[in-house]
Amino acid sequence: MKKIFLFFLFSLFFHILVFSQIEPNGNVIINELDDVYLISKIYQNDTILDLKHPMNQIELKKEPFTLMFNTKEYRQDLKELHTTRIALLNKEVFEEISLLIFRDDRLSRYKIDCFSKGSALAKGYYGYYDEFYIRDNAHHAIIYGKDEFQQNARLISPDYLEDKQQNEFLYLGIKINRLMIRYLKKSLLINELPGDQIFLIIYNDFNLNNLIDKQEFKMIVVNFK
Repeated sequence: MKKIFLFFLFSLFFHILVFSQIEPNGNVIINELDDVYLISKIYQNDTILDLKHPMNQIELKKEPFTLMFNTKEYRQDLKELHTTRIALLNKEVFEEISLLIFRDDRLSRYKIDCFSKGSALAKGYYGYYDEFYIRDNAHHAIIYGKDEFQQNARLISPDYLEDKQQNEFLYLGIKINRLMIRYLKKSLLINELPGDQIFLIIYNDFNLNNLIDKQEFKMIVVNFK
């Protein structure tokens, strides 16, 4: 049933598949419409997987992995609060949200429980997420600003450190090795998970219009082998 559902999505929405690149200096190559594309990859055991499509199904070992993505600087002084929102969901909710997002390519994020106002999960003591939560009504808010208190991901685009250029795109990475499962009421290492799948949505509102534009999200089904 899962394969049929995913095949349906891939077929029906093939016309909105997007492809992006990163220049050697870490900047995003913008297409002719000046649209900003969310670039995301997964790194595990010296292998990098490109998440090129709005809907992605990948296979990983049941081990920690790093999620990498592009974003823009968090500028509280300019009210440019660029945030990458990452939600880990149960399968049924993931499928419901995918249908909503693909049906309306300018859906308000406030209509999605996991991205609504007040749905960002609190960070750990040092400002980072020590573990990631599988919750249908919440998300992890990842930001990176010049102030170290506005940094909760690893920066992997070194040109930003050297030039400090405004409006430059950043490339960040977060390692996922432990998940909090709400119904079990405990935190588990990935290799301890009871199932063989997890479901993620990455969303970055690049133009800050609070809409889930088709270039701004990636949906990911991870199958553990």
